Amino acid sequence: MTQLSPIETAAIETVHNQPMLPQVRSWAAINSGTRNLAGLNSVANGLADAFAVLPGAIDLVEAAPVESIAADGTISQLGHGRHLHLNVRPDAPE
Repeated sequence: MTQLSPIETAAIETVHNQPMLPQVRSWAAINSGTRNLAGLNSVANGLADAFAVLPGAIDLVEAAPVESIAADGTISQLGHGRHLHLNVRPDAPE
């Protein structure tokens, strides 16, 4: 493994004690694996709260379920977490 460059070291020193560090650490501590819907919900709510300070509209949209096929061939619906939609500039050119 190589040493950090002076630019990388300076970047780390700059952000090391920034206000968002505890927030990011709290999000990272949430078990939000793909099939952990409770954890995904917790992260979605936290992100929605954090981004709510921005202008525009924020929505948490339910994802469409997909089919999952078990080893025995049983088909079931597999839910996913909600999608975070933030629309800050709806009239901006695409």
